[in-house]
Amino acid sequence: MALSTSDLQGNLESSFLKQRDSDASNQLQAAQDMATCIVEYAKGASITIVGSPPLTPAVPSPIPDPSVFGQRATINPGVAQAGQPILTAQINQSFTLKDPVMGLISAAIMTYITTFTIFSIGGITCTGVTAPVTPPVFAPLTAKGLDGGSVEECTGILADIIHLTFSTAIFNGVMINATTGAVIPGVVTPSILM
Repeated sequence: MALSTSDLQGNLESSFLKQRDSDASNQLQAAQDMATCIVEYAKGASITIVGSPPLTPAVPSPIPDPSVFGQRATINPGVAQAGQPILTAQINQSFTLKDPVMGLISAAIMTYITTFTIFSIGGITCTGVTAPVTPPVFAPLTAKGLDGGSVEECTGILADIIHLTFSTAIFNGVMINATTGAVIPGVVTPSILM
C-alpha cells in the first residue's frame, strides 16, 4: 500500500459535495467526514525498512537477520484509526471559529502524524515515533476558494497539501522479526512515509 493523493481527493470531494447538497448540512458531520477522509488516506502509509538488523539470540553471539531490509511495513490500522478523534475535534473547532488559515486543522494533522508509532509486515514490527517536518499551509486553498474555485479544484489543492505533510514525515524506531526469532531489536534508519 501507499499514500494515494487521488483517493484522498476523491473522498474529500464526495464528502464536500454531500454536505453542500444536503438539506441537513451539519458542521460536526462535515468535520467527522473530513477526518474520516484523512484517516482512510493515512491507512495507506508505509515505510521501507533499512538500518541495522534485528538479532536472533544465539551463543556465542547473536545472529543478524538481514531479511527485514527492503520490506515495506504499513501503519497499524488500529493506530491510524485511534487518532481520528484528534482530527475531528480540531477540524470542528476550526469550522466553529471560522478559522481562515485553518491553523487548528494544520495543528491537528501534525499531532495526528505523531501518533504513527507502529508499522508492520508479517512478523516484522517497527515501533518508534513519526515526526512531521512540513506543516500543512492552507493559504493556496483559501486563495482558490475565494477566487471561486470549484469543489474539485479546492479538494485537489487540499489533498496535495495534506499529502505533502504526510509524505515528508519521518519515522525513527526499532524493529524485530518474530517469525525468524530476531527479537533483539535492530534500528530503523529514518524512513519517510510513503
